[in-house]
Amino acid sequence: MTIEAELQAALEQNSKESMNRSFERIYGEYFKLGMFVALQYLNEHDSTDVVNDAFVNLFEKILKEKKCDIKNIKQYMCPHKKRSPEKSKRNQKHDCL
Repeated sequence: MTIEAELQAALEQNSKESMNRSFERIYGEYFKLGMFVALQYLNEHDSTDVVNDAFVNLFEKILKEKKCDIKNIKQYMCPHKKRSPEKSKRNQKHDCL
């Protein structure tokens, strides 16, 4: 079962324990990848903030909508956008993940 399908099943069952396990699995599986991407543009502290914010936004979106309509969490967390080097640090923080 994919991680997305596992999360959707937990949401349908309205099981906090299953949702927590799914969220922990998503975080554990994609945190390093998110950091790898963010570190290409930001220092370690800012990268950690950006990655954690991306997870919070993802989890809040899923809980608010009571569904996981994201087909590929990896693509959601690490979009392949062309970033210009002259962007300000503030803009990079918001565009990175």
